[in-house]
Amino acid sequence: MNRLLLILILTLSFQTLAKADDIRDFQIEGMSIGDSALDFFSKSKIKKAKQYNCKNKVYKNCEIYTARMGSRGIYTGDIQLNFKKDDHNFIIYSITGTVRFINDIKNCYPMKKVVSQELESLFPNSKKRNIKKSHAADKTGRSKTDTNYFYLSDGSYVSVACYDWSKKMKYNDHLRVTISSKVFRDWINNKAYK
Repeated sequence: MNRLLLILILTLSFQTLAKADDIRDFQIEGMSIGDSALDFFSKSKIKKAKQYNCKNKVYKNCEIYTARMGSRGIYTGDIQLNFKKDDHNFIIYSITGTVRFINDIKNCYPMKKVVSQELESLFPNSKKRNIKKSHAADKTGRSKTDTNYFYLSDGSYVSVACYDWSKKMKYNDHLRVTISSKVFRDWINNKAYK
């Protein structure tokens, strides 16, 4: 019953954006690409969370960094925001919301399907792609991701994914919904790991 309610809430959240033509009109927990995180969080909270991926050496290039802001609303995992280094306005270039499925990955896939169908109706002209692969962080190859991407004509994208972590990794399985600007997409593809 709780999963059905969560699917309904996620779907209704997207419904309000059904006429969105611009990635900036798409929101996760009221936040969108181009917004200042200061409209949603205090500067001290952002600074405490800032540089997560650089501190943990996930990325080699820290021009853009991730701040994990904790649980919020329907996203029971956390909200992750990406900013440019030294941006005192904390303009958002990518937003990710996660829903935990602790030892319950099989229930992630139906939700991913519902969210993907909703995204397809929101962005009918997007270029769609599904990628299933082993997660690079797990050298055993046992952790898997299954992601549906919706690439928009302006270079931005929206994605929905199920992350199935191996027990060795000690992460929670989860659904991940992401909105990324062209700036973030270019950085992640061309600079983040170099």
